Amino acid sequence: MKISFWLFMAITITGCQDNQQKTDSMLFREAAITSAQQPLLRAQARLTPDIRQQPLENLDTLIIINDDLREGRRAFKQSNIMNYQDANQRELEDFFSSIESDLVNHAKDLLIEVINKTVLLRKEIEDAKTLPYSARDTDTSKMVKFLGKEYNTEIKACCLSRLSQIDRLLAGKAKKHRNLLVLIRSLNSELGKVIQSSDYHEELKQKVIDA
Repeated sequence: MKISFWLFMAITITGCQDNQQKTDSMLFREAAITSAQQPLLRAQARLTPDIRQQPLENLDTLIIINDDLREGRRAFKQSNIMNYQDANQRELEDFFSSIESDLVNHAKDLLIEVINKTVLLRKEIEDAKTLPYSARDTDTSKMVKFLGKEYNTEIKACCLSRLSQIDRLLAGKAKKHRNLLVLIRSLNSELGKVIQSSDYHEELKQKVIDA
């Protein structure tokens, strides 16, 4: 009886230890999931109905939301949480997928707008240089500098900042949108070619359409 009793106790203690170890593992996983969900909950709170309805007017907020989504993904990965489908993460990813084509089309519209403004700048510079001597300054460099300054202010306000924001939002799918992102990131160089050549703007517009 005494031997049986101690054997029973040993089995019971071993069983308790195994259960305790399993419980600790489960608790760690639950704590890791809760921690990873925090940035996703922040993202959901920021994704208001107004932003859902007018995403292109709220690119700055979308960047913050997207950063929270990436932080949540990273937290799951760092904690080695596999085979777990987080509802908030899935819903956020679905939202960004749903506006992806809108972001691409808006970026193309902005690129075309910048190209058109650059063509206009080129014409204005040419006109300033070809004015009769009596109708212009002896030095046209001041006029060219003025036109360039106005142009830079205008394209930054209308387009460049927004293109930079779209670049950040599409960066997670760089392979898919490689040509478009290359155009956005090399825009200064491309616009320089538009200034130098009277025909290059047509070629550049086609690149934008095809991207």
